[in-house]
Amino acid sequence: SWSVSGALTLISVNTSTGEATIEFPIETGGIITVDYNNPITGCSFTTTLYVYDCCRDGESPIIANASTSELLTLLGSTYVNVNGTMVTLTAPGGLYVNGALTLDTDLNIRDCDLKFGPGARILVPPNFELTIDFSYLHAGCDMMWRGIELQGTNSTLKTNNISINVATEIADAQYGVLVQNGANYIVWKDVIFKNNFIGMQVNGPTFQTRFVTETK
Repeated sequence: SWSVSGALTLISVNTSTGEATIEFPIETGGIITVDYNNPITGCSFTTTLYVYDCCRDGESPIIANASTSELLTLLGSTYVNVNGTMVTLTAPGGLYVNGALTLDTDLNIRDCDLKFGPGARILVPPNFELTIDFSYLHAGCDMMWRGIELQGTNSTLKTNNISINVATEIADAQYGVLVQNGANYIVWKDVIFKNNFIGMQVNGPTFQTRFVTETK
């Protein structure tokens, strides 16, 4: 069971998985100390969870826990173009991403300077496609972001899928790209993985894997 004290509010508990949703209202972030006790085994321990403030500079636009179908409403047509099922995000002047950016449409990140908060990530569920063209994806606040996660069958990543001699760089992530459960990835030319803990990790089989020249 879960119980909270102080300024925290317990929102929900999933009794089958043991997961809890807790509201943390302190704007600057902080630390949550969790005391665990299993009365059946007698095992108990204490662990610490770090909660970070949103990564931002006060000037650039910011998104937090958004889906791609919401981007036009959140950012406007200056940054977002929608053509059928494809959403194109353009932000050469900088854009902050906090929490998870989840694809519920196909997404083209084009000519973007995307700055990620601590632990932030891009989630590509099955049957959606992420294309990244001549963009810079990196940490925005001096702490590593989580990375790009291809979550399952027919989750697809393409990079630099057009003819232009400008590199895409994926930097400062725990996993630059995490490939899971039979996802696809096509890494084209001029892609740089830099200062990631792991550049690319592949878990399980993949249906399509292709590297083209000048990937570093």
